[in-house]
Amino acid sequence: MKITLVMLAAGMGSRFGGLKQLESVGPSGETIIDYTIYDAVRAGFDKAVFVIRKSFEKEFTDRITKTFDEHIDIALAFQELENMPPGRVKPWGTAHALQCAAHAIPGHFAVLNCDDFYGTESFSILARECRGLSSKNAEGFIVGYPLKNTLSEHGPVSRALCQVTAEGTLSSMEEIKKIEKAGNTYIAKEPDRERKLKGDDMVSMNMFGFSFSFLPILQKEVREFLQEKGDSISEEFYIPTAVDRSIRKKALSMKVFPTTAQWFGMTYKEDLKWVKENIQNLINKDVYPPKLWS
Repeated sequence: MKITLVMLAAGMGSRFGGLKQLESVGPSGETIIDYTIYDAVRAGFDKAVFVIRKSFEKEFTDRITKTFDEHIDIALAFQELENMPPGRVKPWGTAHALQCAAHAIPGHFAVLNCDDFYGTESFSILARECRGLSSKNAEGFIVGYPLKNTLSEHGPVSRALCQVTAEGTLSSMEEIKKIEKAGNTYIAKEPDRERKLKGDDMVSMNMFGFSFSFLPILQKEVREFLQEKGDSISEEFYIPTAVDRSIRKKALSMKVFPTTAQWFGMTYKEDLKWVKENIQNLINKDVYPPKLWS
């Protein structure tokens, strides 16, 4: 069975200060996307769909996708500012981005962020579990990380907190914003209170797998969100929120696979040095060659 990897790259990187998807992090100019595709090819993915903005299509194609043509089937999908209320400057979030890619997804698929490094172990889980998904039912899975392994030293982050049953299935997801470490504790600074979290709490890093049957459910959820929030200049609809709503309606079942694989990402410009150091450490351990696509 062929499986597809959907890579979300339409964000403008406002906190980072530019197109972090194109930032070099490897010794031969590789981006995080390069390492993601390298891991995906090794794990057995057949196709990669990039969700981007039309405004940087040429730069993205020249810098990124031409590198991979001989290694994996590549397609582009576009998330645009269409039918937006006056004053809105960004698209509707990751669930809407995934819906924009639906036409290019031929079967079971995985989805992740282009600016996050997930580790080879996580891609092995993704590929294996995607192949085992049902062809009839809407089902999926999440690769979950402990909160303490997913923070930036340079500012707060948003994470989706996962509640898991004793049987290892996902019972709910809650998007939490402005999380940061304060000494030995983890604090989410919500508008009306400070909420304490645990370092071992499992969170989503937007690394999911879904059966093809989930796509019409997602389309319905996005449509309902736009009916409710379509006049907002700031509300976004995230994949974890769509998953949570679908689970509560019993329209989707999700397994959970915890991982201790190394994660790092670029939320802030100051994270770049940290990412480069982590990449070099993995090269020193022979996890990756010094030049990926030689």
